[in-house]
Amino acid sequence: MATLTAADVQSLRDAIAAQQAALAQQQQIQELRDELHRKDQTVQQAQTAASDAAGKADAAQAAASQQQDSVAALKTDVGDLKLNLVNTVSTIQETQKGISDPPRYDGSREGGAETGRKVNKGRLQFGPQFSYVTRNTWSGNGIEPHGIDGMVFTSFRYYLP
Repeated sequence: MATLTAADVQSLRDAIAAQQAALAQQQQIQELRDELHRKDQTVQQAQTAASDAAGKADAAQAAASQQQDSVAALKTDVGDLKLNLVNTVSTIQETQKGISDPPRYDGSREGGAETGRKVNKGRLQFGPQFSYVTRNTWSGNGIEPHGIDGMVFTSFRYYLP
């Protein structure tokens, strides 16, 4: 049998210590790999969250832009309505002025079709009127006499030139 010497025992101890050190290093390496894997997952989750946030921001920006376009279109429509209202009021006022102030005959329009000048032939005015009258008289013995009358009046006027 072979005898073990102190050097052999020491080399075995050194080999066991080296093996334990290698195992400890491998365990540290595995722990570092696990930590790196967890950090990679965290980074990937952060990137996914950032991507989702960017998509939502783009959608919000698009919605805000669409709302701004709608507001601008409404402002334009309101402006057009105001302009149309002003034009309508102006037209109505001009028409009313033409109706209430017809041109007066000043004697300068004499002649006829042969001279190409207009002849003022006067104007015709129509005036309708309606009146509704009710009358309640005495009451007594269960009788309440009353009168109701609707009246229509018309007038035609011709103004000489």
